Amino acid sequence: MTEYLIGIDGGGSKTDGLCADTSGHVLTRATTGPTSLTATSLGLASMNLVETLRQLTTGLTGDFYFPKVVVGVAGLDTPEEKQRAEDVFRDVLQHYKIGSLTIINDIHLVMAFGQPNQNIVALISGTGSQCFGKRADGRSARTSGMDFLLTDQGSGYEIGRMALRAAVCSFDGRSTPSVLEQMVLKHFEADDFNDLKSKIYFPILNKAQIAELAKVCVEAHQQGDKVATEILETMVTDLVMMAEAVMRRLELKSEPVELICSGSIAKLPFIFERVSAKLTTEFPQAKMRILEEEPVYGAITIALNELKGTA
Repeated sequence: MTEYLIGIDGGGSKTDGLCADTSGHVLTRATTGPTSLTATSLGLASMNLVETLRQLTTGLTGDFYFPKVVVGVAGLDTPEEKQRAEDVFRDVLQHYKIGSLTIINDIHLVMAFGQPNQNIVALISGTGSQCFGKRADGRSARTSGMDFLLTDQGSGYEIGRMALRAAVCSFDGRSTPSVLEQMVLKHFEADDFNDLKSKIYFPILNKAQIAELAKVCVEAHQQGDKVATEILETMVTDLVMMAEAVMRRLELKSEPVELICSGSIAKLPFIFERVSAKLTTEFPQAKMRILEEEPVYGAITIALNELKGTA
């Protein structure tokens, strides 16, 4: 029986999966829709997971066994949420021979790229946002990550929400005129703002659909739109505050710390350069970098460490 490892990054916009041999060499990969239960329904999450595993196992021959399956899920913050996710994943995985299933918040996939036994802070800004840090001595702290009604400042969702409102304010004449007014209509293929309302509410947009407007806002900023630029500047402030809070709580003011930024919004040059400048001024020993690798590779790293007993 051949053994393989499975690593999955279940996000709010999409799901990435990898199948690797027990040395960590990736053999197959998959990309499907979201499996975060805060971004989609249980039914759709289950369907996307089934498709992820179908893609990962296509091409595997003979009898195979997965001693370690590691899944990072966006929006996984409470024991109840973890149990819901585990119920969904175990229901799908019952059709496969597996050893252990590890389900964790997706930010730990990013943390896996840090140097072992060092101070590490991970800052994620994609569809949602959160920050998590861990000292070399094991102490940890987190900010945000409580989904869109409570947090998600500095995220693609927040950019999209603000862009929507800015477009309506511009249309009403309640604010500075903005190209977002016409760009938002175009994005939704709406004839006018009455038509836009119908497209927003019937059925109501989900978190991932609102986050798609981040691209529209970035494009408006690149065209020199003042309102769009102000929205992005607000994201910078929010992300800096999230990271500052974690680093202060962990007393990292004068200690070396590796700060890893991940997610489509955190990687935007406008965002990263400003966040980096502000944080490294306040925390001079912080070394910031963009995570160039896909976070799902962190799931394979965790699976390997668990297999070796070093996790």
